[in-house]
Order: sequence, then structure tokens, then C-alpha cells
Amino acid sequence: MAKFDGILGMAYPSLAVGGVTPVFVNMIKQGVVDSPVFSFYLSRNITNVLGGELMIGGIDDKYYTGEINYVNLTEKSYWLFKMDNLTISDLSICTDGCQAIADTGTSMIAGPTDEVKQINQKLGATHLPGGIYTVSCDVINNLPSIDFVINGKHMTLEPTDYIMKVSKLGSEICLTGFIGMDLPRKKLWILGDVFIGKFYTIFDMGKNRVGFAKAVKPDFSYHHTKVYSPMLRLFPAQSIPKVAPKSPNGVFAFSKLLHDAN
Repeated sequence: MAKFDGILGMAYPSLAVGGVTPVFVNMIKQGVVDSPVFSFYLSRNITNVLGGELMIGGIDDKYYTGEINYVNLTEKSYWLFKMDNLTISDLSICTDGCQAIADTGTSMIAGPTDEVKQINQKLGATHLPGGIYTVSCDVINNLPSIDFVINGKHMTLEPTDYIMKVSKLGSEICLTGFIGMDLPRKKLWILGDVFIGKFYTIFDMGKNRVGFAKAVKPDFSYHHTKVYSPMLRLFPAQSIPKVAPKSPNGVFAFSKLLHDAN
């Protein structure tokens, strides 16, 4: 299970409890960011020194390649947009379109229980208590790719993208990245970290849209307290954060180390 102290909501004010102004909206109002945009790079490889980066106020182009696929939001609440289709082998889901949320606070890809069951059946997965599914780690390379069609463009997850290897009682098991979740809105999908790990994700509150681009591992080495202007990086070292000064450019970047890089 992930260890965390809480969840920082960075969606629209309509979701705020008690009418509280969300942190990012407040930053925009106070003019402390140059652009009403934040973006995420998440590494899905636990052996990588850099676990990920949140940039507030901009886009970090060293974490993606190719063009950004932007899709307009369907409402200003969650980061909610239309997904055109989802296909795996000869199975096509969401053929008439459905709603999807980009959400870093969800570890997996969640969708309607019946449709997630169909996907996992295509993968030959076994259902376990708690709604998760497993496959044999020996068959990963033989599993099919899965296409998400967003704004008319195919965004493909390969088996190594949507299968998660975890340790349990000293043994390695392989979980699929798809879990059933029936929400009040029908046909609603949540594209969590399994999806965002493959695609650098941009949340643009100024133009009310989300952007996706193929993520790439950065090609530079990190040091605990090294600052790459114009960004602020936060690296935990021995559980004590060391914080570099705020950039004068109004761009912040927070990076997390999974391992202590001595």
C-alpha cells in the first residue's frame, strides 16, 4: 500500500468542501505562478532514483517526447473529459464515448465493474478479494496491448505498462492495473497512475483541458539538493526534506527520490 499523509486536491472550486479556495486556484489568484498549469511525471519503475515530479506553473519538456494530445474538459469539477473508446484485442468498450477523469490520487485504472471484468478476462486474469486481478508473471510478454482513444488519438498501454509486480510474503505476484469501481456517474473511468506513468500529464486550468504526451525517463543524474533553474526541487534525504529557494520565475517543481542516492 502507498504511504502518504493526505491528499492535496488540485481540481476546481466546485469540488471544494465548505467553499474553501483550492491551493492551486489560490496560487493563481496570488500571481505566484506564471501559468495556470501543473504537470506530472510519474516513474513506474521502483528501481529509478527519481520517483516523479510535480511541476506547478509550467511544463517540463525533458519528461516527454512527441506532441501533446490535449482534450477539453466536459465540466469544471474533476479533471473530466470525454474518452472516445477503449479496445483490447477484439473487445471494444465505451464505443459511444464515456467520461474519464485524470487522477494522480488513484493508483490504478478504475472503471465500471462489468467492463473491467471483461478486460481482465481477456488478460486471463484471476479475480481476488478486494476487486484486484492477478496474472502469471510468466505470461506478461504474451499479453495484448490496450488502446485508449482520446480526442481521436490512440494512446497505447503495453503489458509492461499495465501489469504491476508486487511482493507478497516473499513472493512476487503480478497485478493487472484495472480495478472495478461503480460510481454514481455511469460509464465513468478514472485514469490513475498506471496510465499517467506512461503519459506525461498536463492539467491546464487556464484553458480548461488536460494534455497527455509519451513520458520518457530523464537523461540526467540527480543530487539531493541540486537545483536546476528555474525550478524548485524537493528531495527527501534521510526523511528530512531539504528545500531550495523559490524560483523567481514563478515555476515550482517538486521531485521525490525513491532511494537514497549517496
